[in-house]
Amino acid sequence: MIHHAQVIHKDLHPGNIIINPNTLSVQIIDFGLASLLSREQPALTPPDSIEGVLSYISPEQTGRMNRSLDYRSDFYTLGITLYQLLTGKLPFVADDAMGLVHAHIARVQTPVCECRPEVPEAISNIIDKLMRKMAEERYQSAWGLKQDLEICCQHVEADKTIPPFTLASQDISDRFQVPQVLYGREQEVNQLMESFYRAAQGKPQLLAVEGFSGIGKSALIHEVHKPIAAHSGIFTSGKFDPFQRNIPYSALKQAFSAWMQYALSVKEEVLLALRAQLNHALGANARVLIDFMEIFKILLGDLPSVPSLGAQETQNRFHLVIQRFIQEITQQRPLVVFIDDIQWADRATLNLLPKLMESGTENIPCRLLLLVAYRDNEVDDTHPAILTLVQIKADYPSTNTLTLRPLVLEHIIQLLVDTLHQERQTIRPLAELIKQKTGGNPFFINEFLKTLYREGLVHFELKSSAGCGI
Repeated sequence: MIHHAQVIHKDLHPGNIIINPNTLSVQIIDFGLASLLSREQPALTPPDSIEGVLSYISPEQTGRMNRSLDYRSDFYTLGITLYQLLTGKLPFVADDAMGLVHAHIARVQTPVCECRPEVPEAISNIIDKLMRKMAEERYQSAWGLKQDLEICCQHVEADKTIPPFTLASQDISDRFQVPQVLYGREQEVNQLMESFYRAAQGKPQLLAVEGFSGIGKSALIHEVHKPIAAHSGIFTSGKFDPFQRNIPYSALKQAFSAWMQYALSVKEEVLLALRAQLNHALGANARVLIDFMEIFKILLGDLPSVPSLGAQETQNRFHLVIQRFIQEITQQRPLVVFIDDIQWADRATLNLLPKLMESGTENIPCRLLLLVAYRDNEVDDTHPAILTLVQIKADYPSTNTLTLRPLVLEHIIQLLVDTLHQERQTIRPLAELIKQKTGGNPFFINEFLKTLYREGLVHFELKSSAGCGI
């Protein structure tokens, strides 16, 4: 009934499931976090600030799965609740909040039937399906789950062993859902991961991603959230605006503000230790960070002013302070900084980027991954941003540039097969039309499909339950 009313609960756990002992009727309570949106993009916040009970949230609810959240998130949390009900314990435990986040994203639970051999394997398999990391691999409807549970119930009531059967055979969703999967980007994702792992080893890395608007640059970059969680890293981002080109460091200030949210979310003793560490490392020049961004005063305290210098000396001092700051905050955990639309960056930021790559030394590791994205149709070889990247690559050969191309026909066909649940040959004419209309741009493809659905040109075949009709 909840999903039928287009509501996502987002906070299912034993405390929000009430059972009447007399009638055995079940009621779901506490809709404080519920959403009426068909899809919702969860915020990327520090683990301790994530909405919901951390032990029960779905992978996408962590904000680190590069996908929005929909009704299938509730199936995952229901799976955890059933797991705990049958085993007496949670599927994942960790020493801290980030450990739990990583477990939800990457770890696979021990099957219920291995923890409690008396639990039928079919029941264990149903819970495993509910707890799949990708929403497309879970149950797609409460009806499909109900049908499988009723099969099990019939055999249990007849005092018979539940035979093996195909799960979700009656699981058909009538909702139009375009899979949140990166099609045709396997090689680029691998290069992104390689850059992150090199950075995590203490070698600063820069990876540039170029392509037209809507081609999927941000979607590709956000794939890095999964290994970040595994390494207890931090992701920050900033975006340049064409109307703010006269504001120095605008995107970097956004990124550092996001880092401050993480810094200020830790326990007081950890925060005090970080303050002492930074003030000791930066000395009297720590005040430069406060002059750069007032919010640093919360972390560093009220420090005396630094001596005035000439323009060039002031810039050199600022670069050295930022380098040292990056060194200190990446000693223990990786830091990923994503700067979008660098084609609109100011000159001061472009001058700083090569200095950030100098933050690491042979004796002092710097776990920094700097990700930049730009629209290659708005720059040429003489553009300041391109010249800066060329300079960095000359000094640091590990610097790479990924060029995202439009999707080819086979990738569009696969997207349509997964969306409409039709055979490839049936889908091919539509895929060819979409390729012609959108040029293979992923954003335009998604919008074109949504338009077809809104106008009734794509609809769900209720009679055949075989998928979508065209």
